[in-house]
Amino acid sequence: MLDALHGDSNGEDGHFPEEWILSTVAARNAGREQFPEEGMSHLRGTDVTLKSVLESDTEGYLGKGAAQPTLGVLTKLIDSAERLTLQVHPDRPTALRLFQSQYGKTECWHILSGHPVNGEEREIETDTIRQLLSLGGGTASLNEILLPENFLYAGKAIMDIPIPGDTILIEGGMPHAIGAGCFLVEIQEPTDYTIRVERTTPSGFAVADSMCHQGLGFETMFECFHYEPHSREEIHDRWFIKPETVLKTAG
Repeated sequence: MLDALHGDSNGEDGHFPEEWILSTVAARNAGREQFPEEGMSHLRGTDVTLKSVLESDTEGYLGKGAAQPTLGVLTKLIDSAERLTLQVHPDRPTALRLFQSQYGKTECWHILSGHPVNGEEREIETDTIRQLLSLGGGTASLNEILLPENFLYAGKAIMDIPIPGDTILIEGGMPHAIGAGCFLVEIQEPTDYTIRVERTTPSGFAVADSMCHQGLGFETMFECFHYEPHSREEIHDRWFIKPETVLKTAG
């Protein structure tokens, strides 16, 4: 779907499922350190980043009192060719304590469409959650601290298949995953702090240690999770944003 957005009608599902929009954030991808500006927006046709432009005159672009060259939000288009790894992001207090960042990574999904991948619709198996990660060294494994009903999943089995137009808030600390074939807009705080709890992707790609713990270490990374249990009904009531229709009439 991202290829189609750029005018390529022959695009294929691949391993780069995200398009970052108006980004002043660099992606944190192990093995791609040779691309230090990956994820950052550039002025069209140049190697000048949006961040550097905002740094050149922060108050002029963002208003009096603006202290940092950030828009305070990052928007992404995501088209997942496979289920993305089960993950969590820090809330603001945790991000400040562990990453010295004023932003965590609360995010919101707005579902645009869903489509089969490679001719089939995939789903997460409940047993996957019970076998995800055993880190060793005395660290609790995921199946000891999270149950399937305690996280948000855009896909089959755990949650209903999302409907285009659904809008779902994922607060920092809430475990979640995006299923295969979901095309969505993600609106989030402007960071790339992603704690992952699977050592391989569903298609078999290894997930580097640093991509799991983001430099925190395997013990400390679990401080990013919120562990309160939630029923399916509570998840829907608390985090599914109900649309509102506003009617305007001529005066």
